Formats: sequence, structure tokens, C-alpha cells
Amino acid sequence: MCFSFGQVTLLKGRKDDIDYRLNLFALDKTNLTRQVNALSRNYQAALSSKVMKLSNNSGYTYNDISYATLMRPNSANNNKPMILADGAGKIIVDGKYKDYAERISPDGASGGDWSGETRLDVLASLTGISKDKIDNADKTSAEAVAAKKSMDDAKTALSTVKTSSMTVDQFISKYVNLGSFSGNVTPSNAASIASNVSSALSSGYLPSSITADAYSKCSGYAAGVQENDSRSVEEFAKQMLAFVLGGSSVTVYTDGNKSTLADYETKYAAYQAAAKAYQDALGTDGESLTSADEKKIQFHDQLFTAIADNGWIYDAGVEDDDYLNQMLQNGSHLRFQQFLLV
Repeated sequence: MCFSFGQVTLLKGRKDDIDYRLNLFALDKTNLTRQVNALSRNYQAALSSKVMKLSNNSGYTYNDISYATLMRPNSANNNKPMILADGAGKIIVDGKYKDYAERISPDGASGGDWSGETRLDVLASLTGISKDKIDNADKTSAEAVAAKKSMDDAKTALSTVKTSSMTVDQFISKYVNLGSFSGNVTPSNAASIASNVSSALSSGYLPSSITADAYSKCSGYAAGVQENDSRSVEEFAKQMLAFVLGGSSVTVYTDGNKSTLADYETKYAAYQAAAKAYQDALGTDGESLTSADEKKIQFHDQLFTAIADNGWIYDAGVEDDDYLNQMLQNGSHLRFQQFLLV
């Protein structure tokens, strides 16, 4: 009986010890819960104190976030709209854009019309550029696109002309008759050699841009020959040709033994005419748009095309920077470009 009582006493002691430890664990758990709650509150407070900044140069400098910074043309966004939209994809507009958006997409519906007189009216109002000037620039742009295609087509056609690239040595061997000459060049035979070289240059295989004044250039080069010149006739002819061509190689317009010069000149003239038409279409008069004008128009074209395609929703709150900042952090408004917390 005494032995059984001793066992009970030991077991009770162990139970009391376990209960004590459980109480300690419960206290630790309570303390940890309080700490987690405190950390959560601190985290939320820290997050709320953060403001979003915009950088357009990989973090070298930052600009405060505002609706104007994102949705108006300016240097902070590099004149490209950073379009805000809600969860349904509708573009968020402020008070300034609301009336314009209504004209494009009544009641905020998608599938609006950003074209014609409505587009010209809105652009003129927002940019300060006259409707006529914008309209003329649009037409000029369309003409320029067509003219550039014509120029590119003419350039492609020109590239199809058959040609052969030759070294000066190869040209001398194929086209210059030096059979009646031997030995070295002398003042007495230099002029005749020059005449044969200039005749080869003008034989119908090279354009006039290369052969212009070929005879006078060859003659002038030959006039410099002195007595006891150590050059052979062939060497002299090659150096003369390199002098006239301005290099050691030449492109010959020929398909085998058939001249393609006429084909080249016809297609080259067509290319020059197309290039001039393209430059004319670009416009250089006082009514043409400046680079700054073009950026303004491109900015609003992008923005209002998105409004027309996706629809829009008016939110007066976005005009308040703090409100906009919180909405962006909380994900209430989608954003189409990354922002940085600082």
C-alpha cells in the first residue's frame, strides 16, 4: 500500500510539471501572436507611408505619381501614355478627359469611334494645333507612305540590273586594247594609251557618273609621264584607270557580253524620280508639323484609341495624388507599366 501511494505521488508530480510547461507554452504562444499582430500593423503602416515614383531612365531620377504624370504628354512619361484601367479594362478618365471620352464612346461603352471630325476636334482642342494643319499632316503622311513604297519598289527594280564586279586588272584585260604597245610607257605613247583607256571606259558598260570627263582625266594623267619612266604599259594603264575610277575595282553593267547600261539608266532615273516624290510628300513648307506637334498628336491618338476600343469610366478620385497612389498600391487600378516603391 505504501508503494502504490509513492507511485501516485510521483505521477502527480510529473503531471503538475507538464501542466506548468503547457502554461508556459500558452504564454509564449500569446506573446508570439501579439508580436505577429504588431508586425502586421507596422507593415501596413509602412506600406501606407510608401509613395510610388515613376522613373523613365532606369532609376537614375524619379517623378511623383499623378494622373497628369501618367496620362498627359510630358517628359516624365517620354510623351507616351501610361494608361490606367479598372479591373474590367475600361480606361480611367479624369474631369478633363471625361467630355472628350463621352464624344468618342457614349456612356463609356467599348467600340467607340476615334476618327474623322471627332478626332480632329478633340486633337485641336487638346493640342492647340488647328484642325486644317492636323488634317493636312494626316494626308501628307498617307502620301508619304505611298511614295516611300514606290521609292522602295524602284530601288528593288534597280537592284535587279545585271552587273559584274571587276578589278582594274580584269577591266584592262577584258576591255582595253594594249596589243599595239610594248615595253615601258613613254611621253610619245602615253597619249595613245590614254585614248584607248578612255575609249574602253566609254564603250557602253559604265554609267556617265563614272565616265564623265574620262578622256580629259586620262589625258591629264598621261601628260605627267616623263622620259625614262620605269612603268610597263600595262602597269601604267592600270594606275591610270585606278586614278580615273578612284579605286581598284569597278562595277560593270553587263550580262555576259551584253550591255545592261540602258536598263540601269532607265531604272536609276525611275528611282531618282521616286525618291524626289517621297521627299516632296514629306513636306517642308511652313504648314508641316513640328516634332513636338507630332508627339502631342501621337500621344492622344494612343490614349483615345484605347478609350474607343476598351470603353472608359470616370473617377474623380484620380485627381487626388494620395488617392491615386493608394489605388495603385492596392491594385484597384491596373497599370500597364511597372512602378517603383521608394
